Amino acid sequence: METSITIFGVSLENNTRAQLLHQFEADLDGSVQKTIVTPNPEMLVLARGNKFFREALNKADIRLVDGFGLVLAVWQIFGAKLERYPGVEAVQDIITIAAEKGKKVFLLGGDEAVLEKLIATWSHKFPDLQIMGAVGPRIILDEKKESGFITDDTENKKTVQLIQDFAPDVLLVGFGHGKQELWLSAMLRRFSSVRLAMGVGGSFDYLSGLVPRAPGWMRKIGLEWLYRLACEPRRIKRIFNAVVLFPIFLVKDKIYE
Repeated sequence: METSITIFGVSLENNTRAQLLHQFEADLDGSVQKTIVTPNPEMLVLARGNKFFREALNKADIRLVDGFGLVLAVWQIFGAKLERYPGVEAVQDIITIAAEKGKKVFLLGGDEAVLEKLIATWSHKFPDLQIMGAVGPRIILDEKKESGFITDDTENKKTVQLIQDFAPDVLLVGFGHGKQELWLSAMLRRFSSVRLAMGVGGSFDYLSGLVPRAPGWMRKIGLEWLYRLACEPRRIKRIFNAVVLFPIFLVKDKIYE
C-alpha cells in the first residue's frame, strides 16, 4: 500500500525499489521529462526554512526516501513505514538501465578528478554507454532571487550549451542539495532530450571510489553518518542538521501542528 505523508511541507511517497526501477525503465523510453530528488533529514531541515527548495522538492516527479534517520523518524512519529532507496544506489541502477538501452548520460558537478575517474570507470564497465561530464557553474543559494539562487551567467550559458549539444537522455547533477534541485527546476526545460534528471548530491564522490562509503553493516543500522564524520570531519555541520536538528524540529512541529 502506498503511503504519503508530509514533513516540513515536503510530500513523501513510499514506492518500492522494484516499482521505481520499472518506472525508470519506462521513463527512459517515454516522451516526458521526469525529475528525481532524494529527500533525507538534512535536506528536509533546509527545506523547512527555504521555500524555494521546498517547492523544488514538491515539484519533482519522483521523491526517493533517502536516509535511515528519515525512515526511523517517520515510523516512530507517524507510524508509517517507508522503504529507503539511497540516492547513490538509484544512480547505479539508472546508469545500468541507461547502458542496457544504449542511452546517453551527462554528469554535471563534482570536480574534474572525480568526473574523469567516474567516466573512465563507467565507460569501461558499460561499453555501450555514451557519457560526458562537466564541473559546471558555481551555484549560491539566495532567497532574494526569483529562482532562489545566483550563478555566473557566462559559465551557466556555456554549461547549458554543452548539455544541449550532447543531447543526453539522463542528466545527473551533483551541485549539492538545494543548489542542484533549484538549478534543475530552472534549467531542465532547456534540455529537450533529457528524460530523467536527478540531483545526486555527493554520489559522484562515492561511485568514483575516491571517497569511501560506509560498510554495509553500518548503513544497515543507521550509522553511516558516523562513518562519514570520521572520514570527513568538515561535514560536522551537515551531520548535526541531520542527526540533531531534524528530530528536534520534527517533534516540535508535531506538537504544535
